[in-house]
Amino acid sequence: MNNKIQYDIFDLIKFIMSIVVVAIHAHPLGEYHYLIYPWARIAVPTFFLISAYLFFFKYDMQDSDVNRYMQLKKFCIRNLKLYLFWFIVLLPITFYTKRYFAGGILKGLIQLFNDFLFSYTFRMSWYIMALILGVIIVCVLTKIPYGNLITFILGIVLNSLCCLLSNYAEVFTGLNSIFKIYPGDFFLSFPVGIIWIFLGKYFSEHNFNKWKTRYIWGGFLVSCLLLACEQKIIFCLGVPEYNDCYFMLWPVCSFMFLLLLRSKINLNNPKLFREVSTVVYCMHGSLLLFVRFFMKWAGISYATLPGSLFCFAFTYVVCFFAAIAIRVIVSKGKFWWIKYAY
Repeated sequence: MNNKIQYDIFDLIKFIMSIVVVAIHAHPLGEYHYLIYPWARIAVPTFFLISAYLFFFKYDMQDSDVNRYMQLKKFCIRNLKLYLFWFIVLLPITFYTKRYFAGGILKGLIQLFNDFLFSYTFRMSWYIMALILGVIIVCVLTKIPYGNLITFILGIVLNSLCCLLSNYAEVFTGLNSIFKIYPGDFFLSFPVGIIWIFLGKYFSEHNFNKWKTRYIWGGFLVSCLLLACEQKIIFCLGVPEYNDCYFMLWPVCSFMFLLLLRSKINLNNPKLFREVSTVVYCMHGSLLLFVRFFMKWAGISYATLPGSLFCFAFTYVVCFFAAIAIRVIVSKGKFWWIKYAY
């Protein structure tokens, strides 16, 4: 399989999914925002799958445990630098919204450390830490006897809990006690990502070329139909407080990923798509809070269709041009540290 083609399609799909993630949080359809669900929720599992696939594709090629450790260390450090960069840049918005030290310095430091590992500091940081912890956990568990089976079952159990705590929380009210036990947001932390990271690893280790494309398309379309049915059932049970996780995302995202692996696309500048998607993802959540604050101050409602469309468009355009500006600065060799933005 041509790795260059794989990487190009991954960069393109990450770019598209970054727009989808902005739409999830900016509510561009206003009061009709529910129409984008559950399809918009494909985005984050796709990010997990791509990142895990690319990591384990290189990780499994290493010829010794020492080299694998170095590959894992490099992966963690790179993502921690990304986290630290945006944590510093977005610090004023984060501290204003989180108010870490309102109850004292010690309490603030404990909460900050807790959010760093198990929740989020700046709005979209949870994914970066979930990816780091999830990859480490999968690397460790898959080395023990029956490791693949154990990791797969663990991933299914944890993601099932995430589904029940989000879309089915009003039915399974007893599970809400997990929120009190877990130190962060359960479905905004590494438990939600274990299954996707494992599947990314599994796809990187196995050849699916013998699977007929029409069968994969069939599986994908049937899964999409079942996902639509699940959404209908959820609304019949009652409108959920959260709608982050769906059971039918498992087959939908898996079949879609297999289709991506077969896609033949060659971009002129794939790095541009990759870097823009990273900046947009990391930046948009905090910027969106800033935009909504000023819209409220100006007396403009962001809950209506015109207001929400403006909120979405303005947030995305600012993030996009910020990414372009960062690329230009990096290309000129100035402010070497700014390269950690992506």
